[in-house]
Amino acid sequence: MYDFLLDDDILLLGRTVPDFPTGIEAAFNALMDALPNPLQRSYYGVSTMDATGKVLYFAAAEAFGTDEAEGYDTRVIPAGTYLARNISGWRTQTGCIKDYFGEMMQEPAYDRQSPAIEWYQNDEELVLLLRKK
Repeated sequence: MYDFLLDDDILLLGRTVPDFPTGIEAAFNALMDALPNPLQRSYYGVSTMDATGKVLYFAAAEAFGTDEAEGYDTRVIPAGTYLARNISGWRTQTGCIKDYFGEMMQEPAYDRQSPAIEWYQNDEELVLLLRKK
């Protein structure tokens, strides 16, 4: 685990996955099919919990501008310092992501009011991010 500095806010567009976790792949595939220049974007999963403990998962792509957001829900990943963990070969480790986040959430520096962020850099590399206080 290491500190990662995000210099600028990142505008995301996407949708909440209604059937988490089974609908995650379909949600990302739909984004890639609908957006122009899909291979030039970063993709993110943003997780929060509701009052009952249910995971709310937002499948998102980096927006290239606010004009692209029409028809999508938006979120912003704020600039700041994050706890980070790299996962190589993430496709074979999807069942472990929650465990990795669980370990990271034990760090006292973790801002418990912030979501858990998955940053899919490509088909092999994933970075897990938790905002620091």
